[in-house]
Amino acid sequence: MMMPGGASPRPRTESRLDDHDAMLIDAMLVLKAQAGDAGAMRGLVERWDGRLRTHAAHLLRGRDGGTDATQEAWVAIVRKIGSLRDPERFGPWAMRIVTNKCRDVRRKRTTRPGGPFAAHDQPRAGPEPAGAAPDERVEGVRLALRAIAPDDRALLSLRYAARLPLASIGAAMGLPVGTVKSRLHAARAAVRSAVESTDGCSDDGANRKDER
Repeated sequence: MMMPGGASPRPRTESRLDDHDAMLIDAMLVLKAQAGDAGAMRGLVERWDGRLRTHAAHLLRGRDGGTDATQEAWVAIVRKIGSLRDPERFGPWAMRIVTNKCRDVRRKRTTRPGGPFAAHDQPRAGPEPAGAAPDERVEGVRLALRAIAPDDRALLSLRYAARLPLASIGAAMGLPVGTVKSRLHAARAAVRSAVESTDGCSDDGANRKDER
């Protein structure tokens, strides 16, 4: 098919898929995986492993346990894939499994000396490039994100990095949509208060977006 002026339409790539198309791809892969197609399961891993690891890293403050929790989650996902009744909901379902695995890790670590967030578990900022001036705004955001609860940091990641709708975030975190909205508002306010002196940006747009 030729476009006006003789230009051919560009093929749609994964990065340009809208949410509905992405959910359909997930659904097809899940159905094939449920039928025993190992290649389809690998396809789900390729599509979701990075996002699940990011989610785990936020829940566990970037500690190495996020890798173990994600691996354990994938074992559970493979074992339970046949029980997923709504294949289009694979993403929130998988995120919920990761959430539960990370909470297991945090519960186990509360019993060791120093509590769940001992000093040696705290994330360390990477070294600044030679000759680079520190960006106070970025550092302010980093400090604010470290200060808020891991679950709230994960909510921000799911909303603004993974771009999940509120209902999917609720399914992933095991929270009612109303609770997701209120905690997102509180988490944004905490981050904003740390940087507003240098940023001055309004959060009204984000507030309106989260009402959808």
